[in-house]
Amino acid sequence: MVLRFFLGTIFMMGFHNMDIPPRGLLTFLHFDKILSVKSCESEESEIGRGNLVKWEEWDIMNVNVFLFDDFNSMDVFGPVEVFGKLPEHFHINYWSVSGNIINSSQGAKLWTEPVDEEMENGILLIPGGRGARRVIHHERETIELLQKLVSNADTCLMVADGSGFLAQTGVLYRRNIAEYKMNENWKRMFTAAVYWIPNVSWVADGKFYSSSSSLYGIDMALGVVADLIDIDAANKAAEAMGYTWKQELGFF
Repeated sequence: MVLRFFLGTIFMMGFHNMDIPPRGLLTFLHFDKILSVKSCESEESEIGRGNLVKWEEWDIMNVNVFLFDDFNSMDVFGPVEVFGKLPEHFHINYWSVSGNIINSSQGAKLWTEPVDEEMENGILLIPGGRGARRVIHHERETIELLQKLVSNADTCLMVADGSGFLAQTGVLYRRNIAEYKMNENWKRMFTAAVYWIPNVSWVADGKFYSSSSSLYGIDMALGVVADLIDIDAANKAAEAMGYTWKQELGFF
């Protein structure tokens, strides 16, 4: 394990200096992240994999879902179903800029609390959806608020084009993010300096987790559970959902 950690450090130092990260390296780096974070005393691992905090420091972790009108329902309810199967570990909160009822593109209505910049840390879940583009073009204050929330979060999950939404804050600079279907002009205009990883279901880079589609948001959430608790808890959630967890698809 010591040799693997040392090699992971060397690869990570070079990895962020590459214009295009090599495929096949994410499996190695991701699992070294798990080993190093859970074995060191500080909140940040020595190989720069983000500030994931050891699970033992919490009894129950908050899952803070950031919502806006016309979000995509599956982006939210897929991961929420995963965390909801483990109430002994996770508590789910729904937030929006102004609070009140938020509508999804599919007509689902969710009651939300107004965002508090000082809300408790934990997992921040950011969905995609057609409403995200409206926010990017017309709601600069929301982008600035989101930047603060991401900074305070211990772990940040982005589903599909939720990562394009978050890219507007600048926090994904030179981060490795799962590529999702997007217009090429959109990619050039709004997601510069982000390393898009093609042909993967989801990617972990530090505290940032991203999925390439709404469905793979479920696999990503299960991966987060495995990282923060253990693989048994992730399998427990998957079984409770009747879901076949495609573990091998997350690290290519």
